[in-house]
Amino acid sequence: MAITDIISYRTRAAFGHPVSPHLFRHCAATTIAMLAPERIDVARNLLDHVSLSTTHDYYIRAGSLRASKAYAKVLAEELAHARALLRRGRRRRPKWTLMPCE
Repeated sequence: MAITDIISYRTRAAFGHPVSPHLFRHCAATTIAMLAPERIDVARNLLDHVSLSTTHDYYIRAGSLRASKAYAKVLAEELAHARALLRRGRRRRPKWTLMPCE
């Protein structure tokens, strides 16, 4: 049995989904881009990319993840505020309105 098969088997048993060594490398690169963007060269070496521009995709992905988390936080705060107002029996007028996507 190859090491990839062993890791996939063990991660499926632990998490319910197989995780390959290749995915671990990509997760590590994205983590570096999120926590230490100034060290993106480490991710390039980890992924064995010749060009730093190839690794730059992980930096972009990390920015998207940060933006998604910030958006989720705003939505959670708005939802909590609306629920609190409903519990007090007050209707709430939103501070913002949704704009249609173009």
